[in-house]
Amino acid sequence: AQEFANSKVTVIICDGCEYLKQHTNEFDVIITDSSDPDGPAKVLFEEPYYLLMKSALKQPY
Repeated sequence: AQEFANSKVTVIICDGCEYLKQHTNEFDVIITDSSDPDGPAKVLFEEPYYLLMKSALKQPY
């Protein structure tokens, strides 16, 4: 897709929880495209993941 060619866009495909633990106060936007809240993706629907995303957003948000 043409949008992914924009230098301002970075697509990261990995374990979101582990990635966010290593990156704080870095992002303007975080978009999570996950599967249903079953199996390994279940953690992406729980409060600790949302707190990780909050800490990864640039301050103030």
